[in-house]
Amino acid sequence: MAKNYLPFDDECFDKIVEDAFSSEAEVHVFSDRYQKRKERLMKKNTNKTYKKPVLSKKSIFAMVAAAAVVIAVPTSVYAGSRIYNAYVTEPAKYQRDITIDAGESPSMEIKALNVGWVPDDMKMHSGAEHTSLMKYGADTDDMRGISVFFWKIPTGDSVFNESITNAVNTNSYTDASGNDVIVIAHSQESQERHDEAWVAFKNTPYAAQVYIMGDVSDEERDKILQNLSLESWDTEVAMDWSENQESEEPAEYQEVVTKVDPSSIKLANIGEPITSVEEGLEKGTYSVEATVNDIRIQNNFDGITTDAANAPADYSEYTNPDGTVKDNIRTWYRFGDGVNTINEKAYEETLAQSVVIVDVTYKNTSDMDWYECIFPQMVRIDDDGNLLDYTERPEDMAYNDSMLDLKMDNTMFSISTDYAMSKNNLEPFKAGDTVNVQIAFLVNTEDLPDLYLMLQPTGVDIGEEVSEGTAFIDLSFLADKNK
Repeated sequence: MAKNYLPFDDECFDKIVEDAFSSEAEVHVFSDRYQKRKERLMKKNTNKTYKKPVLSKKSIFAMVAAAAVVIAVPTSVYAGSRIYNAYVTEPAKYQRDITIDAGESPSMEIKALNVGWVPDDMKMHSGAEHTSLMKYGADTDDMRGISVFFWKIPTGDSVFNESITNAVNTNSYTDASGNDVIVIAHSQESQERHDEAWVAFKNTPYAAQVYIMGDVSDEERDKILQNLSLESWDTEVAMDWSENQESEEPAEYQEVVTKVDPSSIKLANIGEPITSVEEGLEKGTYSVEATVNDIRIQNNFDGITTDAANAPADYSEYTNPDGTVKDNIRTWYRFGDGVNTINEKAYEETLAQSVVIVDVTYKNTSDMDWYECIFPQMVRIDDDGNLLDYTERPEDMAYNDSMLDLKMDNTMFSISTDYAMSKNNLEPFKAGDTVNVQIAFLVNTEDLPDLYLMLQPTGVDIGEEVSEGTAFIDLSFLADKNK
C-alpha cells in the first residue's frame, strides 16, 4: 500500500500515531496519566475526518515507529525457474515500488537479525536485540534515531511488493555480502530527514526495513546498513509480512464538532474552585479542588526557570537580544499526492508571542493519598462558538511552528512548585494537602481575544468537553492587558 509520510493528510494517520505513541516509542516528558488522557483523545480522533493541523516532532517520530502497516501483494509465478531477486522501479515521479522475490527454494533456516553497529550516542529505546523491532535514539536529540523492523517475506507463489510515495531519491546496490540494499530518501520540505532503507538477505525469506530519522549522516546510515546480518536462531522472531495486509473493512467516519453554542460553555472565574472526582479507584475515591488565583501576561521568560516537568530549564534560545520572546515563524505547506506531486512550502507568517502565567492552588479534598496530573490546555473559541483549532486550516494544508517545542499540544511549557513531583504529577499528593503551582503557556498574541483555558480537561474533543460540562476560563481580558 502507498504510504504518505506527511502527517495529517491520510485518514489512517491518526490510527498509526495511536498505535505507535507508546511509552516505549520515545523518552516521554509527561506522566503516564497524561499519556492515558492523550491516548483517549487520540482514540476518539481515530475515526474523525478532522486532522490536527500541526506537524509536531512527536507525531513524526511516532509515525516512523508505525509505518509498518503495509501490504503484501500476491504475484503469479514467473515462467521458468524463479531465483532470488530484489529490485526497485519508478512508476511515477515520486513513487517507488520495491519487489523482493525469495525464489522457488530459499533457505528456510530460522534466522534472527543482528544490528552490528549504531553510532556511539545512540542507545536502544525499545525492543530488544534479535527481535522483530529495535529502536535506537540519541538522548540529546529526540529526532536522531533509527527504527529497525525484521520481516519474513512471502515464499511460494507470492512475492513481496511495496509502494512508497513522496520519494525524491533512490539508491540501490549489492553489498559485500551479496545482499540487495535499497535506500529511499523522502521529501524533507516540511519535516526533518526520514530515509527508508531495505536490506534483502540473499537466498532467504528475510528482509530488514530501516527508518533513519533526523541528523544521521549518510556515512552513519551506510555503516548501519553494512552491519546488518543474520544469525541462526532457535525460534522465529521475524514478523510475517503476509499477516500485515491492508484491511478490506471500510473506514468509519465520525464528524468532529467544529462549533458550539457559546452560552453552553461552563465558565469558571478566577478564585472559584474547580472540582474533579475520580471514582472506582482501588483505594477509593479521589477528589481535588483546583483554584486559579491569578492570570497574567508578559512578553519574556522572567521568573520562569523550569520545564513542563518542574525540572530546571533555560529559555535563552527562544529569547531576543532585548530579552523579549522571539516571534513564532509559522511555515505553511500544501499537500501533494505523493505520486506526481510532493508537499510544497506555500508561505510563512510571523506571529508575535506572549507568555501567559497561571497561578493555581490544588487541594486534595479526599481522604486518600494519590497523584494529580497537571495537564491544562489552551483552546480558541470565537464569539460565534467556532472552534478555531478545528476550522482555520485548509484541508489541503498543514503548518509547522518554529516555537513548537514550547507550544506542543496547546499545553504548558513550564510547571513550577516546591511540592514533590513525578514528571507532571503532584506525587504523592497527600490527603488534605494544599499546593501552589505556577504554570506557563506560550500563545500567539493575536489569539488572545478568543482564548480559553481548560484547567482540568478530560481528554476528549473540545466540543465534547463543552457538552460534558468541563470548566473553561475566559482569557479574552488578557488582550486588553496586552495593549
